[in-house]
Amino acid sequence: MDLFSKRHRLVVGMLLLFVPLLTGAKGKGCQSPGDGGPGNGGSAGGEPGDCRPTGCSGQICADADDEVVTTCEWREEYACFDKFGVCERGASGECGWRETPELEACLGGGEPAPCVVGGCSGQLCVEADNDLGTTCEWREEYACYQEHGVCERGESGECGWRETPELAACLEGGGPPCVVTGCSGQICASEDVATDCQWLEEYACYDKHGVCERGASGECGWRETPELEACVEAAAGD
Repeated sequence: MDLFSKRHRLVVGMLLLFVPLLTGAKGKGCQSPGDGGPGNGGSAGGEPGDCRPTGCSGQICADADDEVVTTCEWREEYACFDKFGVCERGASGECGWRETPELEACLGGGEPAPCVVGGCSGQLCVEADNDLGTTCEWREEYACYQEHGVCERGESGECGWRETPELAACLEGGGPPCVVTGCSGQICASEDVATDCQWLEEYACYDKHGVCERGASGECGWRETPELEACVEAAAGD
C-alpha cells in the first residue's frame, strides 16, 4: 500500500511539472500566427514603411513598397526635388514632399526663362524651349518684327511681341517703310535695289515730286500725283 502511494505521488508530481509547459507559464503560452502579436503583420504596434523618391525622374515621393511607374519626360522643376526635396510621411499619413521655402521658391518663385525670337523668318516670339517649326514663306510684315519688335513675356505669363505704336503702324501698312533706292533714286521699293547708273531726265521728277509709299496692294511705289505725272511726261517728251 505504501509502495503504491509513493508511486502515485511520483506520477502526480511529474504531471504537475509538465502543466506549465503545456498551458504556458504565467499566461505566456503559444499564440497562433493570427493573434496580432508583434512581428506577425498585425496592426497592433505596427509602423508604416519609409517614404522614398520614385518615378523615372525622381519627381514623386511615395511609400517605399509602392511601385510607381511614370513617363520619362524631363522637366526643369524635377531638379528642384533632387536639390531641395525632403521626402517624408506627413501628418495625414501619406508620403509627400515637405513644403519648404527653398522648394517652393525653386518650383514657382524663380524667374522664368526669357522669350526668344523663333520661326524660319523670325516672325514668332516663343518660349526658349519651344521647338516650333514654321514654313519659310516670306511676307513683308515679317520685317516689321525685326525692325520694331520687342519679344517679351507679358502680364499673362505668355511670350509675345510688345504692342508698340511703331510695330502696329508697320503691320497695318503691310510691311516696313518703303525706301528710295536705285543708283539715281528712281525706284521706290521695300528694300535697296541695285541698278545701273544711266541717267534719265525724268529721274529728277522723283526727287522733286515723288512720294515713296506702300499702296493699297501692299507693294511699294511712287504715289500717282498730278505733279509727278506732269513732270515725267514733260521730261520724256523733251
